[in-house]
Amino acid sequence: MLISGSPVLESLTVNNVNLENLKVCSPSLLTFTYVVEEGFTTVVIDSPMLEYLRLSDQGTESFLIENHGSLVKADIDTAFGFFIEDEFDPDDLPKRHRIRNFLVGISCVIDMIISSSTLEVIYDYSRCEKLPLFRNISFLRVEFTDDRWEMLPIFLESFTNLKSLVLEFCTCPDEEGVGILPGP
Repeated sequence: MLISGSPVLESLTVNNVNLENLKVCSPSLLTFTYVVEEGFTTVVIDSPMLEYLRLSDQGTESFLIENHGSLVKADIDTAFGFFIEDEFDPDDLPKRHRIRNFLVGISCVIDMIISSSTLEVIYDYSRCEKLPLFRNISFLRVEFTDDRWEMLPIFLESFTNLKSLVLEFCTCPDEEGVGILPGP
């Protein structure tokens, strides 16, 4: 109700808010930044003008991006609720469906930054289902916290227009083990 009551809102940042579900619905929102330590169960983003999306959270299980045609840049650091001790379950069809919907939701971006924890979940997912094509991505930065190179080639096969690839190796993740990236 709060966000829908702001018809000209262009930028929204959610930092460490503790709710079960979050739905962002704004026809004018251009920038959405979501940085939390303990995530929601579900985050739904319905903002047809959204150009920049930053997600930094390891706990949220489901991100659903609706009306994503304007999305230009995505900075993604999420493990979709998988924690270090959790393993990807290929038989968990609802979880696979949520990951697929998220990937389709960000598939139109041109510029992407992705963390190794997100890449690991996508890699596990790709062993069960084919990844959607990311035809528009021309710039990709992958931020590794380990040497899990084997994840990258499968992911890159979905980027048919990639012109620039940056591989960044972080030797000192923050205290929580989650890299916090600067905004746009």
